[in-house]
Amino acid sequence: MSIRYFTCNCHTNPDRVCPHDNDPFNQRRMRTDWTVADFNGLSSQQVQAINESNQRYNDLVEGIEDLNIAIAMRAIDDGTYDKPASKPKKRKSKKASTKELFEDCPEDVLADLMEDGFDFDQ
Repeated sequence: MSIRYFTCNCHTNPDRVCPHDNDPFNQRRMRTDWTVADFNGLSSQQVQAINESNQRYNDLVEGIEDLNIAIAMRAIDDGTYDKPASKPKKRKSKKASTKELFEDCPEDVLADLMEDGFDFDQ
């Protein structure tokens, strides 16, 4: 798998999920070729520790990619991978008639409404 470098700075904010790359089969990699010249004021041991940490991260990402591939392969074997997610069907709302809306209304209220000119046959 090829190493890709960050093209955004989303990785600098741990509270934010990067929206730029969400491919579970090809996750981003961290650089492992940092030098002392890249960091102003860090020792070579600190830079080496950064590179080693980034390499451990890259190894973990590759493991996660392998798991995602295994999950996808199992879904393909089960025949469920290509199934589109079922979307809930939209119900066509049946417009209730005015008579149906007021059928439980008391008679005196209906009489008052009819006196005021309310039309139940709409």
